Amino acid sequence: SASGEHRPDLRAMVSIAKNISKLDLFSDLFAEPDGVEDPTLAAMIQVCIDDEEHERIWGERLSVLTLI
Repeated sequence: SASGEHRPDLRAMVSIAKNISKLDLFSDLFAEPDGVEDPTLAAMIQVCIDDEEHERIWGERLSVLTLI
């Protein structure tokens, strides 16, 4: 599960996966923006995505998570 306000474990794994070109291992996570509650993780995913539509969707999720 990607739920939880702070997910440093997932942030680390996504960062490593990006560096070794294995982001495809996180396709399920990338497909479920509403399941992510960690704004830092959402921002990382948004940067990792090459698809404009998914980048927009993740940007919207990040906006929701960072509303004050």
